[in-house]
Amino acid sequence: MTERTLRLWHRRLGMVLFVFLLVQAGSGLALSLRHALGGPPAGEGVHRLAAAAADLHHGGGEAGDLGRVLLAAGILVQAGLGAGIGAKARGRRRPSLRL
Repeated sequence: MTERTLRLWHRRLGMVLFVFLLVQAGSGLALSLRHALGGPPAGEGVHRLAAAAADLHHGGGEAGDLGRVLLAAGILVQAGLGAGIGAKARGRRRPSLRL
């Protein structure tokens, strides 16, 4: 694949994954902060917002599980595309002059 093609797919996939990654990271951060600050675990008399964050992060049944698997796979593909772009960019560099 050419570097241009790698960059194109990296950008397209990144735009799609961005929203889902933001939701997972944001809800996970909210749950972690709640736990770190001594709040009750999700489901034990929690505020509606905390319950919504828990449902968003862990819920969704089989569809939610599939979504999280696809998100993880997409992140791995992004890492591979990024590594390919980096390898192509390193290949363009001129060798340094040795004295």
